[in-house]
This record gives sequence, C-alpha cells and structure tokens, in this order.
Amino acid sequence: MKTTVSIALSVAFSICAFQAVANEYSGEPGIRVDSREVFETDAASVRNGMRPGGRYEYVRPQEQKTVEKNLDQMDALFNETGSVANMKEAQKLDLFNAREAVNSILTERDRLVCKKEAPLGSHIPVTTCHTHVQ
Repeated sequence: MKTTVSIALSVAFSICAFQAVANEYSGEPGIRVDSREVFETDAASVRNGMRPGGRYEYVRPQEQKTVEKNLDQMDALFNETGSVANMKEAQKLDLFNAREAVNSILTERDRLVCKKEAPLGSHIPVTTCHTHVQ
C-alpha cells in the first residue's frame, strides 16, 4: 500500500516538474497581464531569461533597460490598482503599451527558423525547425 502511494506521488511530482519546465520554454514568449499573479510570474521569467544562457540572452543592454523600465511601470500599475478590472481606461492603455513594448523586444529575434537538410548517412531531406534561441 505504501509503495503504491509512493509511486503515485513520484509520478505526480515528475509531471508537475515537467509541466513547470514546459511552461517556461513553450508557447509565446513575453508578458501576459491577465492578473497580477500571471504578470509577476512572467516578469520573473523574463528577468531570469535575460541573464546569460537564458531564453532572452540576445536582448541588447539598451533594450534590457527598456524592458526593465516597462516591467517596473506595469508593476506600479498593479500596485496602485490591484487588478486590471480596477484600472481606469488610461491605466489600461498604459499597461497595454508597456506590455507591447516588452513583447516586441522579446519576440523580435525569437523567430522560428526551419531548414530542410538530409541527415548524415541519408539522402532523404528532413525539415527541422527551431527558434533563434534554440
């Protein structure tokens, strides 16, 4: 009985760990502002991603300053209002513009690149795709 529970917990933990890694490296890059919690998670991920070896390491130093400035602006808006629903139209517009500025920098070079090549030892070409970061 204890072995079955241990195995089930191990499998559940493995699935959660895999999901956390998959969420960080899949989907659209950038910032979401659906809620304060989502924003904080994405902002932390972007800040970590701009470090050497991260998903956004290609972002130039001047662009990093712009990203940081806009993340701070969005954080201030959430601190002031608590949620998007509580924001006035002007604040929502500021939030949208700050998010778009960050996302445009983060996605500028994160394009999908595909190649059609014959693998070593074969004459049959295979298409492979990866992002610039990969």
